[in-house]
Amino acid sequence: MPAEFDDVVARVRERVVPDADERERLDAVVATLRERTDAAIADLPVDADAVDVVLVGSTARDTWLAGDRDVDLFVRFPSDLSREQLEEYGLDVGHAVLPGGHEEYAEHPYVTGAVEGFDVDLVPCFAVEDATAIRSAVDRTPFHTEYLAERIDADLADEVRVCKQFLAGIGVYGSDLRTRGFSGHLTELLVLEYDGFRGFVAAAADWHPPVELD
Repeated sequence: MPAEFDDVVARVRERVVPDADERERLDAVVATLRERTDAAIADLPVDADAVDVVLVGSTARDTWLAGDRDVDLFVRFPSDLSREQLEEYGLDVGHAVLPGGHEEYAEHPYVTGAVEGFDVDLVPCFAVEDATAIRSAVDRTPFHTEYLAERIDADLADEVRVCKQFLAGIGVYGSDLRTRGFSGHLTELLVLEYDGFRGFVAAAADWHPPVELD
């Protein structure tokens, strides 16, 4: 059974790891988006040097699945801005970077759109020193990315990809209201906790809800 398991995982890994061409396309799109974002920030009535652009999510952590076309860019504004200023400047930048995009709403509005076949979310947040100082829910996202990026190496990233594909195959991948399953972030944490896909599957087989991890 272990050999069969490893064979299946190896075949899945071949399908879910992006190839060099796909990585190159992603890198080019991200570079374009950063250039547009920097230009849009320069037009705002704030110190451009106090605003930074952060790639977050699975593309930042190199855990995205081959064929995925999602790019999440966060624009971190000084924390002394008001919530109204954050929303105003965030939407100004979003519409400048994604002129064909539209507004979506979470805790505060952001702009989503498409660039060269990639689905892009451009989200404003406050730049805070640590997660205890957050002013909006999304302020913690860059910390999530940093935490996992420091701990997930290339081999473990591929294990995450296999796990995401497995969860998608059984219909439980995604934290949307319809699925109510495993988010990408949670999947990465679990693979990290159990040191790989096999460890995660073995542990999950013995889960008795509620499951708590520390």
